[in-house]
Amino acid sequence: MGMESKETSMCPRCVETVAKAEKCIREHPGEAALTSLGAGFILAQLPLRLLMSALARLILLVLKPAIVLYGIYRLAEDCYARRDTEI
Repeated sequence: MGMESKETSMCPRCVETVAKAEKCIREHPGEAALTSLGAGFILAQLPLRLLMSALARLILLVLKPAIVLYGIYRLAEDCYARRDTEI
């Protein structure tokens, strides 16, 4: 009953993809197990902390100038609005 509610909330394309994956896993369980073990091993080797800190630094590097540019845009918008009301 729980699976039915999940499937009905997913898009039809996703339901089809999940069904194909389940069929493939049922037909080749050994290959699926080895694939999942390999994927798990590769994910365990990734330096996730390093990747996440690099992503955070990149976001902060881009975010600071974006905030300044947004402030300049709002200031210019306010100045033009005041100039138009004074005329």
